[in-house]
Amino acid sequence: MKTTQSVKFDIGQIQQLQGHQNWEEWKSEVAMTMDYYGLLDFLRINLKIHTSATDEAKETFRQGRLQAFAILRNHIKPVILKLQACGYIFDEFSDRDPHALWQALKQIIPAVLEFSKGDMVREFHSMDQEYYDDLQAYFKRYNWFWATIKSMGISMDEYTRSTILFKGLESYDRHWVENQRDLMDSGLLDH
Repeated sequence: MKTTQSVKFDIGQIQQLQGHQNWEEWKSEVAMTMDYYGLLDFLRINLKIHTSATDEAKETFRQGRLQAFAILRNHIKPVILKLQACGYIFDEFSDRDPHALWQALKQIIPAVLEFSKGDMVREFHSMDQEYYDDLQAYFKRYNWFWATIKSMGISMDEYTRSTILFKGLESYDRHWVENQRDLMDSGLLDH
C-alpha cells in the first residue's frame, strides 16, 4: 500500500524581508505560500467583491484579504520604516490592502537599492577579519560584498579592492599585510 505525504507550508518559515539583499528569495517564498493558501490573487490583482455577493462570500473574501495582508505585514518588519519614508501609510486604520502593499514593496525595495549603495561601500570598507570565525568566513563575506557592490553597478578598481582586503586582514597578521602592500606598491604583486 502506497502512502503519500502532503506538503505543508508554514507561514512562520517565510524569512523577514531585509531589503534588496533578499528581495528575490523573499518574494518567491511569499508567492509560494500565498499560492498554497489560495491567496495569490490578492497580490496579483486588485480583487474586489461584488456588492451582490452573499454575506458568507463577503466574509470569506474579507478574511482572505486580511490573511494575505497579515502574511505580508508580518514578514516585512525590517523594511517598514523604508516604506513609510517613501510615503506608504502603515497604521491600524489603513485599508489593509495586500495588493497595494505588494505593489509598494515592488516599487520601493528595488529603489531603496540606490539609497543603500553608500552604506554597502562603507560596510565593505570597514570589514575586519577579527569579527569572523576564520579566514574562510572573512573571504566569503569579502566576496559576497564585492559581488553585491558590483551588482549595484558600482565600479571599483583592483587596487582599491586589494587595499580594502588587506586593511581587513591587519588584525590577523599586520606584518604580512605590510609586506603584501609593499609588494603591491612596488608592482611585484598583481592586484
